[in-house]
Amino acid sequence: MVVLETELVGAASVDYLMYFGYVMMGDYWALQAAKAEELLASGEGAESEEFYRAKLQTAEFYFERMMPRANSHRSGALSSTRSVMQMDNEHFAFT
Repeated sequence: MVVLETELVGAASVDYLMYFGYVMMGDYWALQAAKAEELLASGEGAESEEFYRAKLQTAEFYFERMMPRANSHRSGALSSTRSVMQMDNEHFAFT
């Protein structure tokens, strides 16, 4: 069986997009946490101290509970496409 490069890309696309979604959100949470720490330390924030503490707690939650999911999507995007592409098109017609 010959697997086209476009099929390889398609097989990895969902995991690829999910992986970078988690990474992108991690970057945003890291930026928010850094700013919250800065404003807490300076006392110059426009919001309450509780607001900035909530930002830090949410960032911690994201990195401990959500970000590990990125690893499985990375593995999926890099894994073999053999099982995805092995079925002949005619076999999809079976009922």
